[in-house]
Amino acid sequence: MTSRNELQPGQYLGLFKFFRERCHLDQFLDGCLYCNTPEYYRLSSVQGVGDPNESCLISFRSSRGDSPLDLEIDGEPVGQASDLITRIGRKDGWLHCWASLTVPKDEVAFRKLRADFSRIQEESGPYYAYLTPENSHKFVNRLRSLDLPIEAKAVTYYRGGYYGSSVFHKSEEHSYQREFRILLDECEVTETKSQRFYILGGLRDIVQDCPTIELSARAGSDVLTLSIRLP
Repeated sequence: MTSRNELQPGQYLGLFKFFRERCHLDQFLDGCLYCNTPEYYRLSSVQGVGDPNESCLISFRSSRGDSPLDLEIDGEPVGQASDLITRIGRKDGWLHCWASLTVPKDEVAFRKLRADFSRIQEESGPYYAYLTPENSHKFVNRLRSLDLPIEAKAVTYYRGGYYGSSVFHKSEEHSYQREFRILLDECEVTETKSQRFYILGGLRDIVQDCPTIELSARAGSDVLTLSIRLP
């Protein structure tokens, strides 16, 4: 698929979800959503996966090797806490995450977009599913047929602090992931067990299987190209 139409900066072009294994993409296309919890990501040390402050302002975890936190009241020591988390808003649930593609505003943004998608594919795997803008809305609506608490929105990346639900905020260092996430159901903050959700009839009618996507822009005499394809 090659776009040759005139596009506007900031225009939404769809969602991508990457997979390390071909069989996992096929399972997804057949309607199986494999989802992990925020605590799973808080405890993970895998590059591109782990985030010690996933869906929270800050966390301390003894199982992660964190040093105990000294507690004081009115300047007086009252003990230590080895497991602590502070968060705002909606309870944790199972996360289903995508990368969002939008038209960059200038040459610098285009080069960053290209580098970001290259890094995402390197960290998450070569296989991918693609949702057009129209079908991304259909996809979220189809998930609502599961009759579970569901919330879907783009992640806001912050530096220093934020207001709003913790589950839809991440540190700026993760902004290259350009994440659109869907939160399904609710779980305890310490839950690490994954969950599978099933869409009857599958998703092949709305989700594209590894299509080649090319986005080009002229920068002076140069033509910049973002190409998303199987290696």
